[in-house]
Amino acid sequence: MAAEGLELTHLIGPQTAHAYEPETKRELSRRFDALVAPGKNPWPEHIRFVTYTLAYARSHWVQVDGMEQHWQRATVEAEIRDSNGVRVTTANVTALTLDLPFPPLNQDHYIVLNSGFTFGEFGDQSNSLQTPKLPDWAVVDMNVPRPERLQRGVVDAGFFDENWE
Repeated sequence: MAAEGLELTHLIGPQTAHAYEPETKRELSRRFDALVAPGKNPWPEHIRFVTYTLAYARSHWVQVDGMEQHWQRATVEAEIRDSNGVRVTTANVTALTLDLPFPPLNQDHYIVLNSGFTFGEFGDQSNSLQTPKLPDWAVVDMNVPRPERLQRGVVDAGFFDENWE
């Protein structure tokens, strides 16, 4: 662990067989509570990741997609520097995906993926009219009045392929 820049604290309860010594158990509980108190951060700013196989290739927003030598140590160190920059260093990695969080959202724009029925003007009156009216994605001009939106407000629309592209 020292070679990785980490420190291992070894807590051993004196004169115990296969049980926790009460004081050691209290210290372990205190340490674990401190570690889990902040909760899991889904977007840590700094990631140090090691893998030997693509079977275990993801850590948070970093995914190793290719390796020079499988079953050899592959490393990724990635850091979000600011809203416009990421620093990444790798070893034994030939392809990498960074699945970064979205920046502060623009309140004037929305992205909506169609996940079911598109109710038109009369879709709420009969279930025979509850059919998809748009494909997987659409760009809709919200300035067009609602009753005319499906006819005049769809600027562009289309379907995703098998890779969601």
